[in-house]
Amino acid sequence: MLIIYLVSLLYSMNVVFWQPVKSPHVLYLASHLRHYDLNVYYVVVNKKEDSHKNLGWDVIDEEINNLKFIFNEIDLNEIDDDIFNPSTIHITSGMNSNIIPSKYIKKIKKSSGIWIFMCEKFKTNDFLSFFRYLNYFIKLKISRNKPDYFFSISSDAFKYLKNLFINPKLIFPFAYFIKNNFSNTVFSNSNDLRILFIGNLIKRKNIIQVLKILKEINNPHFKFNIIGNGKEYNNIKNLIEKSSLLKANVTLVGTVDNILLSQHFSNTDLFILPSSFDGWGVVATESIMSGVPVLISKNCGAKDLIDITKVGSIYNTYNDMLLNMKYYMMNKIEEKDRNYLKKIGNKFSSENGAFYLFNLLMHIKHNKNKPAAPWEID
Repeated sequence: MLIIYLVSLLYSMNVVFWQPVKSPHVLYLASHLRHYDLNVYYVVVNKKEDSHKNLGWDVIDEEINNLKFIFNEIDLNEIDDDIFNPSTIHITSGMNSNIIPSKYIKKIKKSSGIWIFMCEKFKTNDFLSFFRYLNYFIKLKISRNKPDYFFSISSDAFKYLKNLFINPKLIFPFAYFIKNNFSNTVFSNSNDLRILFIGNLIKRKNIIQVLKILKEINNPHFKFNIIGNGKEYNNIKNLIEKSSLLKANVTLVGTVDNILLSQHFSNTDLFILPSSFDGWGVVATESIMSGVPVLISKNCGAKDLIDITKVGSIYNTYNDMLLNMKYYMMNKIEEKDRNYLKKIGNKFSSENGAFYLFNLLMHIKHNKNKPAAPWEID
């Protein structure tokens, strides 16, 4: 670590994260990158409504105070010469104008700075898939103003980029590296299978499908806590009220401050992410960090966590989910597996992510050895 830090002093480099919100998915990664003596900017010029706040994510933390925040175009123009130059690396979580206005993409390309597109899994399971594919093909392959490199958030994103004829040498496996508030989770015991969901209560999250499966199994030895809020709240509530089984075993918790989530994980045996689509699903990372296995839809990028840990399950169909739920009702996770999950989960911490990112930037900018991703290292 000391050697890498000393080497970093030899290179003057700016790193600019272009984001739509103060997102925990990127915020702590950017903050820890500052430890390598880089000039790190966090730019939110097209601020949109932050759905994280509706889930209890309200980022007020001294750890991020060392970042250089830019929240409007006036302030951005004042540092124009500082960041639009060949020594700057720009990292965007998307390409649309709500992330980074096209005029700034043009300025990045004109300045000879490096642009890295941090790319999630693409949605490919609806009738718009072809048009979405064509749009990205034009933007990523044909356009004059296209990214120089790609960070793939999930193996599916990597495959999709390759299908767009992006040179694999330009694609690097990446992740949402988050603050690990969960490694000290201490578990209580229960005879019931304790299931947890955290997220927006919208149709895409498929909570009603989970409730229907629990009704079909008709085993009363479970507790299901649902944390979050959203448009589907009343529909979910109505379905629970109509079933004596669900009414006795399902709790709509509402919104919970993120700092309190470890308490909920400590009373959980299985986390479920049943979304019909999620680019990643960072709550699955939090679950692994806590030592809780994940039952996850094949349509979520975070299913990679199951391939990495070999603990938990990926399901494809309604019947797959039903069979998996029956299995977990009869087979609860052991303590050694919980500890193993915590160990793997910590590989996705913001500290490990910043160490990996710094080495990636050294590879890209100064042709240093290509680093292995944290989860690829034993």
